[in-house]
Amino acid sequence: MTPHEVGLLITMTRQPRYQVFFFALYSLGLRLGEGLSLTTADIDARTMQFHVREGKGGKDRRVPLPNRTLAVMRQHWRSHRHPQWLFPGIGSAKPMDRGGVQKAMKQVCRDCGINKRISPHSLRHCYATHLLEAGLDLRSLQVLLGYAQWYCPHCHHDDRLPLGCGHRACPQCQQRTTSDWLARQEAKLLPAEYFMLTFTVPAPLRGLARTQPKAFYAVMFRVAASVLRDFARRQHGGSSGFTLVLHTHNRRRDIHPHLHAVMPSGFYHPQRRQWHKGRKGFLYHHTALAKVWRARLLDAIARHPTLGLPPAPLPAAWVVDCRAVGRGLPALQYLSRYLYRGVLPDQDILRFDDRQVTFRYTDSQTRQPATRTLPVVQFLWLILQHVLPKGLQRVRDYGLLHGSARVLRLSIQLMLLGLPAWQLPVNTEPQQATRDCPCCRHTMCCVGITRPG
Repeated sequence: MTPHEVGLLITMTRQPRYQVFFFALYSLGLRLGEGLSLTTADIDARTMQFHVREGKGGKDRRVPLPNRTLAVMRQHWRSHRHPQWLFPGIGSAKPMDRGGVQKAMKQVCRDCGINKRISPHSLRHCYATHLLEAGLDLRSLQVLLGYAQWYCPHCHHDDRLPLGCGHRACPQCQQRTTSDWLARQEAKLLPAEYFMLTFTVPAPLRGLARTQPKAFYAVMFRVAASVLRDFARRQHGGSSGFTLVLHTHNRRRDIHPHLHAVMPSGFYHPQRRQWHKGRKGFLYHHTALAKVWRARLLDAIARHPTLGLPPAPLPAAWVVDCRAVGRGLPALQYLSRYLYRGVLPDQDILRFDDRQVTFRYTDSQTRQPATRTLPVVQFLWLILQHVLPKGLQRVRDYGLLHGSARVLRLSIQLMLLGLPAWQLPVNTEPQQATRDCPCCRHTMCCVGITRPG
């Protein structure tokens, strides 16, 4: 939102408690949960700081407190004089309801005529964006938004690192997310040979990924899932499962949307309560898959209210690859490297200046390193076209691998414990972030998140 839209949103809020709350989220850069849990004891008027407790990751930090925000909050507190909460619920000992705040913001956006997808968390984003637009340099903004304090219990070395943005397209912030996803998928492995299928689209259709990515990717997921479900139903009639993962680029980072499916060859017969391991070395014929994939995707695009087929002629033969990947873990490890990271790692950017950027990649034909040089604007567009629309899920589980089938999947794993070389996968809990000490190489621990005044 622009500064004018933020000011209009706060001014047009009718209820005073929501008006002050929105103003606090924007002026302090808080998340919704952090704003709701603010107490009177968190205000430090002497140092002009706000103490945010139990923020993201269960960590505390201090936020600079502007004089105007302090005056507005004091005036608001005098209206209710609650002994604990700055924003208490009406007739309740608890803070304001989260759902009520979200509904109030939606109503204000309708009254103001703001036709954007706005949530209370958007005010935190505006806090940082407007500071950058006002001329604040990026490094100062990082310090303002906060930094993590790390401590080594072995050599007593301490260090401070700027907080990450947490965006799924950021190459710096998603390593822990990738390892957690891989651990969850390993816990779902079944005793069967796994296959990786790749559904691609021809070049004339790739323009839809640029103009209407959310609708086009949703159609791709729906059609690919229906193809795999129908092939499984016709072949054995049992219950199977698979995981679909969306990739949007090739090695040169050009737009090249395709879906990877990781699927076990085995299936479960619900009436007989039997697990069948499936045929060895074969899942489905790739030519038949390609024909059905082509026909259904073109039909779905033609029927979609916003999508349309391009005027350019489409090839008659499409490509769907199907290959065995062993027990499934190698395929999961391959996919995990591309899920929660940026399109281009920082170490692959070789040179850049005010006019052009040079990066390296691995040529798909020769398997040798190659370089590509683009003007700055063209390079930015090359990268930004792969940022997924908000709310679009890159990874989706179906059938036996879906979260709702956890009990059935566990019963199958327990049923097959007697098989040789098969052990029950271990469910691992998400681990906290760690960092090696630059002095002694021992593990450091994060002792908190702070913000200077």
